[in-house]
Amino acid sequence: KWMGTYYYFDPSTYLLLDHQDYVKSQWGDYYMVGSNGALMTGLVNWQGSKYYFNQSSYLLAKNTYSVPNGQKVGYLSGSDGKVLSGVQKWMGTYYYFDPSTNLLLDHQDYVKSQWGYYYMVGSNGALMTGVVSWQGSLYYFDPSSYLLKTSGSVVSGNSAYSVASDGKLTLLTGNQAFLMIIKQAAIDGWKKYGVLPSVTAAQAILESGWGKSTLATEAYNLFGIKGSYNGQSVTMLTAEYGSSGYYYIYDQFRKYPSYYQSIEDHGYFLVSNSRYSNLLWNRNYSTVTYFLHEDGYATDPNYASSLNSVITANGLTSWDYEAFNS
Repeated sequence: KWMGTYYYFDPSTYLLLDHQDYVKSQWGDYYMVGSNGALMTGLVNWQGSKYYFNQSSYLLAKNTYSVPNGQKVGYLSGSDGKVLSGVQKWMGTYYYFDPSTNLLLDHQDYVKSQWGYYYMVGSNGALMTGVVSWQGSLYYFDPSSYLLKTSGSVVSGNSAYSVASDGKLTLLTGNQAFLMIIKQAAIDGWKKYGVLPSVTAAQAILESGWGKSTLATEAYNLFGIKGSYNGQSVTMLTAEYGSSGYYYIYDQFRKYPSYYQSIEDHGYFLVSNSRYSNLLWNRNYSTVTYFLHEDGYATDPNYASSLNSVITANGLTSWDYEAFNS
């Protein structure tokens, strides 16, 4: 060290090194030396590749993410010390490093990878998935491949969309959209709790008016389950049936973050109440709807027949077969 800077002197000649080289010190560590003999730090070009040398230790960075002093984003080094660019996996997530600067991208952009595929990158440099807003339109990027979807339809959260050939999404509404949104949750309910998907869907349709009830739109509660969910509830007017017919009361109902949680909690509700054990894992929808009414799920005397009508009218038994075979 001389005048606040570290220099390298050739052990064979004792002269200050006068050209760039990657050298071994007397302590066994390797350093990059510049043409002025001083140890180099930061991003360095060497033999056709880029490397990053730590600004404090002067050592080559390997298999790590390094942020230079005064910068918000940094460089990713591989196990051989070479600074990487393009799409790279780090700490379980895929990030994009600008090929021109090798720095992590710090703004949302639609970029071309080293493999020729295009991906959407967020402001944190990570590849984005799901529904993404970009230049005034919505697009969907597959959670598995990270690629843009350009055909068919997709479900995201509480919404369903059709997908154009250019990837732009159009929001779908109506009964078919509602079925698309709840289908996977209903099938998952069978796999986890043994609640028949067709019956789950029919209950959601019947009790929420195809997702249009106030309880469904304000609390994502599709089944009229009372109480609270993770401490969240809403108070609403509800109809009950007694010896004198229908009457109305105000009661608390569970509030969910999405339709999926409502359907998942519906399955858990049936499993956790032993009186419904007779309907679990039963593959006959008419038997399940009969047990639902007999076990006291609803006071409406026509509840089972109403569910059966919804199931047959919408071909929901196909969901059952899909669940059985998946």
